[in-house]
Amino acid sequence: MKKFTFIIFLTLLIMGCSSTPGNSGNEASTSLNEKNQTGNLSVKIYSSLVKGPLVSKACVEVSGGDFPTISSHLTIDYTSNLIYGTVSQIPAGKKRVCEVKLFDGENNLTGYGVTSNITILPSKTTPVTIWIFLTENGSANVKFNIFLKGYTLDENVLVKATFLNFTNEFIPLSSNFSVDFTNCPLVENAFLRLIINDKNYEIFNNIILSNISITKASNYSFNVIAEIGGGECEVNGIITNGNITSLYLIDNFENTLLWKPTNGFNILLDGSKKFSGSYSLRATGKTSNNIVLFSSPVAFNKNYGNHISFWINGTGSNKSLVLRAGTNTCYWNLNFDKIKNGEVILPSKSASYGSGFNTEEKWYEAKLYTATNIVPEEFYLEFKGGSDGEYDFWIDDFYMY
Repeated sequence: MKKFTFIIFLTLLIMGCSSTPGNSGNEASTSLNEKNQTGNLSVKIYSSLVKGPLVSKACVEVSGGDFPTISSHLTIDYTSNLIYGTVSQIPAGKKRVCEVKLFDGENNLTGYGVTSNITILPSKTTPVTIWIFLTENGSANVKFNIFLKGYTLDENVLVKATFLNFTNEFIPLSSNFSVDFTNCPLVENAFLRLIINDKNYEIFNNIILSNISITKASNYSFNVIAEIGGGECEVNGIITNGNITSLYLIDNFENTLLWKPTNGFNILLDGSKKFSGSYSLRATGKTSNNIVLFSSPVAFNKNYGNHISFWINGTGSNKSLVLRAGTNTCYWNLNFDKIKNGEVILPSKSASYGSGFNTEEKWYEAKLYTATNIVPEEFYLEFKGGSDGEYDFWIDDFYMY
């Protein structure tokens, strides 16, 4: 039986946003300019709340004290459990506050989130991560069991684990250690960040588990395997009395370049332009035929999620890019009009290189759908360029979810 997947986007009009707990606070905003320059803010939330009965309206407010509050609607993608949108024409400055509110069909508040101390730069789009707190009362105890691979621990190694607004700092004497956080608020889209210092050197600073959902007043336990050295993080979430959506990190190019170039194409780690962290992968070169430019060092596995996500910035003259799942029967043709609109790229049985692309110095997230029979269970991802193409682009932060 053939399976068909329909992706439905519902754009919701704002009927006004009521105040919520956690007042954003607008005092002491700071202007960056004197000429009324503006920038943009992008919001993206993956949430299991994104179901018709629970969320039928979502809105965002941006405030700063030195300008009237800007309200806008967010788009809801029920298929991908995604809430997203962009707020434009925000006066550039520091200490901007972003608040997101979710409502059900009867206009009852079902969730909210606030992020403050945002800096809006002139003519730039600032991505924002927001934790969605549920309106249900209660708190939970959360335990992370961490196995650290690829680095020897001793008394000189200091570890900081950050979850929500809590930070635990300690010196582990074993590669297997646990971190406990008590009385945590109910939340969605949270993450665990691990920072490791050896003497005076920071050797690791990364989010090792994302899309954490704490939806009941209960006890939660997560197992995380973090590997230092290859930019790879394996995730195995175990939860009691709840659900977890894991974000599996494939590569964020923070340690060693493991991707392999082919056919004389050039790739390198580059710190001059990156979406996050210290480095991204830069790819440059020309093509005379339809060829593979470079390929991933580790296999992507459909058990890790239904989507591949990565960020891209740069240009492709004459031809666009095609991603291949290590087989001649599965391709993702990168349509940058769809990518810029936040749409998911569906796999195809044939390659189509298009007419080129230019992100105009902006980072865009490319999302590839994997949950079809076309996509193999496990595969190495290949970037392909079209004949007579000339490329200069950066990629960063490969995940599956």
